[in-house]
Amino acid sequence: ATEEDIAELRRERAQQSTEAVGHRRAGELQEAALVAKDDELRIAREEQEAELAAKDAELLRAKQEKIRQLENRDELAARWRREQAASATLALASKDEEIACLRRAGEKMATDASALAREQEDVLARLTVK
Repeated sequence: ATEEDIAELRRERAQQSTEAVGHRRAGELQEAALVAKDDELRIAREEQEAELAAKDAELLRAKQEKIRQLENRDELAARWRREQAASATLALASKDEEIACLRRAGEKMATDASALAREQEDVLARLTVK
């Protein structure tokens, strides 16, 4: 092999070495690009999950508020019903008391009428005896 052949072989090896380095470097760049893309997708997914979690939390708060409002409404309705029942009970008790009072007044009037009738009989009896 002549020096020219050796130089040619060295140039080819250098060329192959340069190409190998280039291929290796291209592979490394491609790998780095894939890692960057993977990181980008992971970050986007995490952001989306955070947004969904925030929306879920807001929906939960809204549902809890609606439940609280319904419970308050139910409690107000129950309180109103209790107050109406108590008012009706008081009204009935008042009517019962009024009836009892009228009954007592009627009994007193009957007693007074009986007493007056006896007095009239006594007066008539005294007048007829004289």
